[in-house]
Amino acid sequence: MSLPTAALWRLEGAGLPPVERGYPLAALAKRAALHHAARLTGPDAVPAVLHGHDGTRDPRQPNAFFLPADEDGDGRIDHVLIHAAGGLDRAAVAALAACERLFDGRQGEWPVRCVWLGMADAAPCRLAGRAAVWVSATPWFSPLHPKRGLGPEALLARDLAFRGRPAPARLERLAATPVTPGSNLPPHAFATRLESRVTRPRPDPTGSLWRVAFPEPVQGPLALGWDCHLGLGLFRPEEG
Repeated sequence: MSLPTAALWRLEGAGLPPVERGYPLAALAKRAALHHAARLTGPDAVPAVLHGHDGTRDPRQPNAFFLPADEDGDGRIDHVLIHAAGGLDRAAVAALAACERLFDGRQGEWPVRCVWLGMADAAPCRLAGRAAVWVSATPWFSPLHPKRGLGPEALLARDLAFRGRPAPARLERLAATPVTPGSNLPPHAFATRLESRVTRPRPDPTGSLWRVAFPEPVQGPLALGWDCHLGLGLFRPEEG
């Protein structure tokens, strides 16, 4: 029997975080999953699919992505889709099911429940849909430095190819991305740094927003670029 490749958490309570806080919220979700995994299995047996430090550079990205989702379109994060193309083993599933809250001492606390487990292409989440046109939900950060003749558009196309996606029919850079009807956010409105984390300088310091049109529908979720495992470079199917 195949391992499940996705789980869906639902956030509950008042004051849900806004979509522009998706990156720190995803980091919080991963920390919670690792905490429960360590509690259940011991710190030396945390599933590699959750921590992602298995030493591989597989472009298929078998380890878990923690992807913030706004399912009702109100500009607030109400779900987290955990997607692992390589499959979620029993220990990982137990850790994800054990999580009951996400706590950020300064930003808030939200009850959380695992409400679905199964294969990613059947997940009841828009991020896991199938569409020909995808639009940025969070800024994309190129994992490579720009070079002569290789600007952001070419780097994004290269990133798509590296992830095994088809060549896009059209790439359109956006000044802002729609969040709710009549409300758009520019790249600088998003939280794109983690205060508790020190990393090497990014090749792309500012990030960018895009609309990606493929020749035919592709299956989500679609997350690309720097720290895509924590919801940067996240795309959602375009509606309408």
